[in-house]
Amino acid sequence: MRSFASIAVLLIAGLFSVIPHELTAGVREDAEAVIRQFYPGATALHFQPLPLDPNTQSAAEQSAGQAFLLDKLFHWEIRADEAVLGYAVLDNVMGKAQPITYLVLFTPDLKVQSVRVIRYREQYGGAIQESRWLEQFRGRDRHSGFAPGRHIDGISGATISVNAISRGVKRITVYMSRHSNDAVAADTE
Repeated sequence: MRSFASIAVLLIAGLFSVIPHELTAGVREDAEAVIRQFYPGATALHFQPLPLDPNTQSAAEQSAGQAFLLDKLFHWEIRADEAVLGYAVLDNVMGKAQPITYLVLFTPDLKVQSVRVIRYREQYGGAIQESRWLEQFRGRDRHSGFAPGRHIDGISGATISVNAISRGVKRITVYMSRHSNDAVAADTE
């Protein structure tokens, strides 16, 4: 009979084996297709993995009440020649049993322009992928409310997914805002 500790290790290892640590299986291509569709005038997409700064990470996690699953985000700067049109950030949140991969598109001043689910792996709760529901995030920034049932409409049968995405969008929004402020402060020193 296996011990509880060895079963827990196997379960944790299995969980992290399904969380995409790198952009694989067409995820980057799907994210970039969404970005190009949203920004048809973009002339360049500058992609880079963005390692999480521990202080900024902690503040964003506390604000959203949700931990990051990875130690990085996947970040695009969207340009039309020299002008920055916006930013896109790809991340994962944990659904009931599987990760949900989603993309947040930001204005240059880091207000949410759009949210899109890139990979939904759960059996139930797929209604969070509908653009009508995701539209609720448009215009929100780090100071906005993201609480389901209060600021964000819930979806019957998708409570876990609604909470996961709402907290995830809040977490990324706070992280990017603080990261941007920290970068500006470092540039002026």
